[in-house]
Amino acid sequence: MTSEVMIDERIAYAIEHRRQLEIRYVVGPQSRGPRVVNPHVVFTASTGALSLHAVQVSGFSSSGLEAPAWRSFDLARVWVIKLLDTTFEIDEELNLSNGELYTEIHLAVGS
Repeated sequence: MTSEVMIDERIAYAIEHRRQLEIRYVVGPQSRGPRVVNPHVVFTASTGALSLHAVQVSGFSSSGLEAPAWRSFDLARVWVIKLLDTTFEIDEELNLSNGELYTEIHLAVGS
């Protein structure tokens, strides 16, 4: 974990306590339906965007991916609707040493 960035406290809590989040992701001029995600990592992407890497377990997908599926969300486009009571297990596919995806990791489950 490296430099300090501003992370929404609900997202940070969800990662630290492995709690699901209900979010809306704004794509284009409007937001589509809610999504439920298991948030695993807040990181800086190669584009410089502060991002959330999460497993989307239900809800709308503009790319057509069927849940569950790993997704990266630009945090500037994420609206947290609510922190859910449901907990999750760390996904076995999580690879924090993936330098192609994670330019810089700011917060991760299990850390």
